[in-house]
Amino acid sequence: MDDRPVVFGLPAVWNESFQSHADVYHALDKVQLVADDLIKATQDDESDLVEVLRALTSVNNASMTDVVILTGNRRGAGAMKVARSMFEVSITAEYLEKNPAETDLYLDFAHVIAWKHLQDLERKNPGKVPPEHRRESQAQYNRVKAKFEKNGKVRNNWTDKTIKKLAHAIGPDRTNLYEVVYGLASELHHVNVVGLIGHELEWASEALRVGHGGLLQTLVSLYNAYHKTGTEFHNRINELVKDFERVWKEQLAARDKKL
Repeated sequence: MDDRPVVFGLPAVWNESFQSHADVYHALDKVQLVADDLIKATQDDESDLVEVLRALTSVNNASMTDVVILTGNRRGAGAMKVARSMFEVSITAEYLEKNPAETDLYLDFAHVIAWKHLQDLERKNPGKVPPEHRRESQAQYNRVKAKFEKNGKVRNNWTDKTIKKLAHAIGPDRTNLYEVVYGLASELHHVNVVGLIGHELEWASEALRVGHGGLLQTLVSLYNAYHKTGTEFHNRINELVKDFERVWKEQLAARDKKL
């Protein structure tokens, strides 16, 4: 048996990868720490909006770790695909924060998804679904389907807005970011010819910046929804925003010097 320790990754590039974005990685440590603390602090709030935003923040916090691991191993294109998802999560979170009445649509669409999956399971495995499960799932589907139905057809998402339209509804800054981020990252994800060429490029800086911004925005949305007077998080989050602006201003300046 080989007794050598197992290493998942490329240790030879770790130090160099870290040094190229050291301030960013340190700033990300702070964001993830605050995210963990805010997730714990909001456990007592059982409102639908806060519960959804808490879960979305948790997802993006975990995804940020994925981006860090990938960029640390010079897998920038893979990291950018994860960052694309983080951007989408942050758009959903901010949209729901600003439109809390639509939270029930986000949650109730689970019954539409469950019913569709159950029907698919029945088609592929006739008789495998217990009758009581089918009745319960169909009852829940029938209860909510009118919310998502138009001209007799139930839509395929909780909202009738695309990610682009959600970004537009939030405001011009998010629309502009969508145009810059989402299209390019989608080409990497779907690997059209531009995405194929894009895999030859290094995306570490872009993935870290999009992921950093996505996690920070999701965290801010959770804080805004939870907001309790006298909590410690106001100053901590303001510092995170300042850190984000500072480290990326420095990164861009350093990059421009190399051009």
